[in-house]
Amino acid sequence: MSTIPQPGDPSPEERAARMIRVDHAGEYGAARIYAGLAARFAMHAEVQAFFEELRDEEEEHARVMVLCLYTIEADAEVHYA
Repeated sequence: MSTIPQPGDPSPEERAARMIRVDHAGEYGAARIYAGLAARFAMHAEVQAFFEELRDEEEEHARVMVLCLYTIEADAEVHYA
């Protein structure tokens, strides 16, 4: 069920940008957690490598989210400037 947009409601671009910011924060937080776990298990090379791989994946996801955010904001400037 959709609702009729009301004055002051965020645009679709702003809603998407908000979601991406939240996702980016989650990716960054996960990367920091995995970095901490990798450091904690430094004496176990196999376990450390596992957490480092997970950290690297989360850091890549965070980079993608930043690119998405910049794209949405740039498109919004072009369309609504």
